[in-house]
Amino acid sequence: MSGWAVVLGASAGTGAAVATHVARDPGLHVFGVHRGRYVEGAHAVEAEVRAAGREVVMRTADAGTAEGAEQGADALLAAAGKRSVRLVVHSIASASVGRLVHGERTVVPRQVEKTFDAMAHSFLYWTQALVARELLAPG
Repeated sequence: MSGWAVVLGASAGTGAAVATHVARDPGLHVFGVHRGRYVEGAHAVEAEVRAAGREVVMRTADAGTAEGAEQGADALLAAAGKRSVRLVVHSIASASVGRLVHGERTVVPRQVEKTFDAMAHSFLYWTQALVARELLAPG
């Protein structure tokens, strides 16, 4: 399979794992976005994607804003071209995460609200920006 995967939250956790995996199987190029908190993780993802023989574009930006989505989609269009995106992975959270119950880092309602708000809005912003630029591949 050729094409690109857009991975929001590509420098750590689930986003990093997905980015490196899809570069190997099914063999997608990776356009990753991260906020800059895990720079070493972003560099490691870039190296793994390149080692798999795929292209990688890693942007440091806030994927959770309308402006971040617009600018990111413009950069993706320049790098990949129309109808090139085969996979979009949304793996960002705007609040710290932790355990739902018990433990030192138990999540409080405000964290859940902030994360839900950021994820819902950024999903909308990115979907609109990708569709407006005709970046999504058929199928």
